[in-house]
Amino acid sequence: MANLVHNASSSVSVRTPHQDASQHLTALSASAAEIRSYRCALEKYAIVSYSDAAGKITDVNDHFCEISGYSRQELIGKSHNIINSGAHDQAFFKEMWRTISRGERWRGEICNRSKAGDTYWVDTTIAPIEGRDGAPIGYISIRYDITERKKAQERLEIEIALRSRIELLLRDIIDTVPNGIAAFDETGQWVLANSSYKEHFPQVPGIVLDPPFPTKAISDENSGPVCSVEISSGLLSSVLEHPFTPDRSVIRQTKGDRWLKVQNCRSRSGFLVRVSTDVTELKRAEVRFREQADQDPLTSLANRRSLLAKLRKALSKGKTGALLLIDLDRFKFVNDSFGHDAGDTLLIEVSRCLKRAVGPTNVVARLGGDEFAVLMARNVSAEHAVEAAQAISRCLDQNFPINGKQLRTSVSIGVALFPEHASSAIEVLKCADMALYRAKNSGRARYCLFEHVFREQQIELAVMADELRSAVAEERLQIMLQPQTDISTGNHYGFEVLARWKMGNQWISPAVFIPLADDIGLSREVGGQILRQALCAYQEAAKTACSLGKLAVNVSAAELRDPSYAGFLLQELSRHGLATADFTVEVTESVIIQHGEVAINETLRKLAAAGITIALDDFGTGYASLTHLKRLPISCLKIDRSFVRELSDEGDPGAIADTIIALAKSLGIGVIAEGVETEQQLRALAHRGCKLVQGYLISRPFLPAEAGAFLASHPSESLARSCGRADSGSFGVPPWTRAS
Repeated sequence: MANLVHNASSSVSVRTPHQDASQHLTALSASAAEIRSYRCALEKYAIVSYSDAAGKITDVNDHFCEISGYSRQELIGKSHNIINSGAHDQAFFKEMWRTISRGERWRGEICNRSKAGDTYWVDTTIAPIEGRDGAPIGYISIRYDITERKKAQERLEIEIALRSRIELLLRDIIDTVPNGIAAFDETGQWVLANSSYKEHFPQVPGIVLDPPFPTKAISDENSGPVCSVEISSGLLSSVLEHPFTPDRSVIRQTKGDRWLKVQNCRSRSGFLVRVSTDVTELKRAEVRFREQADQDPLTSLANRRSLLAKLRKALSKGKTGALLLIDLDRFKFVNDSFGHDAGDTLLIEVSRCLKRAVGPTNVVARLGGDEFAVLMARNVSAEHAVEAAQAISRCLDQNFPINGKQLRTSVSIGVALFPEHASSAIEVLKCADMALYRAKNSGRARYCLFEHVFREQQIELAVMADELRSAVAEERLQIMLQPQTDISTGNHYGFEVLARWKMGNQWISPAVFIPLADDIGLSREVGGQILRQALCAYQEAAKTACSLGKLAVNVSAAELRDPSYAGFLLQELSRHGLATADFTVEVTESVIIQHGEVAINETLRKLAAAGITIALDDFGTGYASLTHLKRLPISCLKIDRSFVRELSDEGDPGAIADTIIALAKSLGIGVIAEGVETEQQLRALAHRGCKLVQGYLISRPFLPAEAGAFLASHPSESLARSCGRADSGSFGVPPWTRAS
């Protein structure tokens, strides 16, 4: 089947086999996208805390701080007694600890007390975090604020109790209760009606509060325009059809947006007693609760629950349609750069734009964060769905004036058809999510129509994830070293440490298994293995008086996010005898753009302060700005191989590389060119003043055991002389270049 990944403003594109193979591997991480969205939603709406085995708090999210009134610094290291309200006895907490200590999950409702002294209720789930021996080493607590629900429940219970009490006191204080009460004799004639009943039915003739009793029959009540259609003659007649059925009630809406609950009962004296209760506020509250359950509070669009309900309804009726999942590109950049208020305003503007783009006949929903959806359930074809995706992209291709600034965004869109691609609501959503993931990984600002091969790739990804877990557990990952050379002197500069993994008989690209490790939560384990192997290689080389030079290791966002990572790394360097000045931490642009958190920035600053070089890898391929370079302790930029590939020593094709080199010089930081494969590229880099290079022209990556042989055959001046003669057109291939 033709690949249907499109540019948002272009027609179908034809892919090369190489592109298909690359995207085949990339799409294997699609299943983890749903996990990330769940995690994002959890962090956004839940109150989350982590504690160690002793119950000491180790981390909390922002919602925890907001509801408790304590700062993160005040909470970490404390037990949860800091928010104990005293509403629960010791037996309650003993039972909770017995449960989680056994490695079981505990759930319950807890009343806590904030720093200000206010109590609040949370629906709490505590799950143990197991160590390798299966024993709990910590706990994660996920809470949801149910204070308003508890208050509403309390109010409702009070109201019900009050109603019951009033009904018991009707015979004695009938005219003092707020309910409308009317009594009829066995012939159906009015006997009594209180003022509340008269207020409820102002147009019913013949109602009096004192003797003599009226002689108007029940039919008179039914004859006038008492209420709306729901509570006119049909209601009253139906109520009286079965007068001997006690507690039979009907709730209807009257004129003036009033809701009444009308109930009949037979008194001991034989009268039919009708009680009308005004339940307008309860009904309004019910409507509000229903709207809140089905509506996104920020944009007033349908939420995920409502969208799935509508999708199920469309599927049950046999309709054909499409589901479009829409994700804002670089929305995190907007939040980080302009603040969450600006981000919220942008989301509201985008929601309005989406409604205009798809029209009133289609359902627009916000699923959470920066993810939206459009449900088209009116016999929609693939062509119609694609047209809608294009219309959405065009509509959002504009500047949004927000807080005095012009913000521009683009969207990635995944499209799934039903029932062609799936016949259940959840599966349709999964198909659209897989298509969205493919669109985002094809360059963003695109749309993609789901293909059934995506599901097969998802299964293959799951298999690869299991194999990777086993490889990490059995320490089967390997490292290779690629030399970095100073072409101004010809001297060896250092090595970049590259991770390698062989699954069966097939080598898996790091571009595939490193993101996969991040998706399945193995980044720290993989990074730890690679670091240990690199430091051991350095230590072994030192025993033979062989200096490897500067070692560069790529570090993941998960490792940098760990507040203990800086101390761990410095301790490992010291233990293996490697000076901090001889070690480089490489971070990719995605780490600081997509994961630009305070914790990561703080770790980088600690490492830089200790003398470790911080290098920004693949620079120019993402959206790192001067702001990031100024804010973070970056001391080296690595020019991505895609820019080096287009270099010549003629000048113009290397404009991007020129810009990066000039930027590095202006900021007073170093620069390394990756992927140098030809003499032409090497001359061009030397001509532009880039001193440090790595790539196949210098050497292919090799095992640590081969480092000694490489260094022994590395001439210190040949390359420098060759580059120095670049202007005269003379250049010799370095003799240590590997052809393999």
